[in-house]
Amino acid sequence: TSTLNFRTGPSEEYDVLYTFAKNTELQVIAEANNGWLVVRHNGTIGYVHSGYTQSMLARAQDLYPELDLNEINPQMVVYTTSGLNIRCGNSTEFESLGLLEKYETLRVLGEYDDWYFVMTNDYNFGFVNKNYTQVLKDRYVIVDKSEQRLYLYNNNDLLYVTPVTTGKDATPSDTGLFKILNKNRNVTLTDNETYWSPVDYWMRYNGGEGLHDANWRSVFGTESYHYAGSHGCINIPPAITDEIYENVEVGTKVLVHK
Repeated sequence: TSTLNFRTGPSEEYDVLYTFAKNTELQVIAEANNGWLVVRHNGTIGYVHSGYTQSMLARAQDLYPELDLNEINPQMVVYTTSGLNIRCGNSTEFESLGLLEKYETLRVLGEYDDWYFVMTNDYNFGFVNKNYTQVLKDRYVIVDKSEQRLYLYNNNDLLYVTPVTTGKDATPSDTGLFKILNKNRNVTLTDNETYWSPVDYWMRYNGGEGLHDANWRSVFGTESYHYAGSHGCINIPPAITDEIYENVEVGTKVLVHK
């Protein structure tokens, strides 16, 4: 719920591995002493204090006590195939909580007739009609342009999440469902006129758009992408780009949405 130090042990005397931004998702493995949690993030295990976190399970239980939820266990990840209302119950008689755009992704927590009970990427909950969604399978990448984040999944398991910088308003990153067309090391990206950018890791998925490291950026995941974003590519922090590169293959799906 705020910036939060990720430490090597369960007290402020332990070293800080790094600092999480607000709204970073953490997988809780166990509870330690005095309010500390053992968590996993991007494959690393460490400790955070629970006083600066919010339980997604507790939030869902407060919103939907009638579902008698006792765990948050995503069954699958789906994306919307058209504009779609997310509702507070499993029929069109229930109030709409908002309109989802095409290609938005959702984590399915349960099925109720023709409806999924879902969690959105911004950790809201509701119901959507499953007939207007499509399941994402195997290994895939999701880029959320509104959040400026990249997620790498293997089926319903979230392997990595990282802030990114997408295309600026003048040259936005295309939305849609794509796949990795080729991946290469040590490539120079250029339009032969306005820029010349050498990168260590290149994963092309749509024409000239691709995932790559951007060592010329010091900040990722902020609203500055509107005016200082890329030419359409997805810029990834260099510290994690090698992990993304090693965990995708030619043919890996890439879904980019607003």
